[in-house]
Amino acid sequence: MRSCIIPGGLDWTVRSDEAAFGVRSWTYWDRALSNSILFLVCTLPLLVTAFLSLREMRRPDGFWRQRRAEATALLILLGVSLIGVGANGQFLYHYYLQLILPLALLAAP
Repeated sequence: MRSCIIPGGLDWTVRSDEAAFGVRSWTYWDRALSNSILFLVCTLPLLVTAFLSLREMRRPDGFWRQRRAEATALLILLGVSLIGVGANGQFLYHYYLQLILPLALLAAP
């Protein structure tokens, strides 16, 4: 007997366009706040370093000053990743992993 994963994959990725919990429910806001705060606390050194690196954009001799295109691309990647974290309204822990890459690249300099 052959089994195909395509129908299940399409159902979970394309057809399932409703948020698991509506924006008006308490569960939505409880998960959004608690999981986001947990991510912020766990990655605080990374966030602080990325913020300090981006603050260098204003300085005339800063690292990102000569690399505006790269900084813009990383900020777009960070924004798209933020949208991906909350896209379906579940705010599960593993969704926040997609924020690690742009934050690490922004913090690297």
